[in-house]
Amino acid sequence: MKATPRLPDLAPDIEKFLRIPVSVLVGENDTGRGARFNKSARIDRAQGQTRLARAERWVAAMTAAADGCGLDTPAHLQILLDRGQWAPRPPRLAISVRIILFVIIHLGGSTGR
Repeated sequence: MKATPRLPDLAPDIEKFLRIPVSVLVGENDTGRGARFNKSARIDRAQGQTRLARAERWVAAMTAAADGCGLDTPAHLQILLDRGQWAPRPPRLAISVRIILFVIIHLGGSTGR
């Protein structure tokens, strides 16, 4: 995250972000690469080639980042057996909730509204 014209004073507090509890849910068979799936080689190398792999890597990255800040990470991965992709898309939902909560906590009414 970075400052924008609408939020010029935005200065992310990574430790606050990493303190937000999160559970990522993903189906064990969520390995498809449909039309809406980002298949760029750069993203595949960094994040993995399936939603399952990306969920695993995201939780590992959040855990490592929290550990690096001396925090007991609240990031958990729950792999749902016999499930593929299902609505709502759990990893996206979990990540979105974490980001929304981070913004609420970080801005804490300081938007001037």
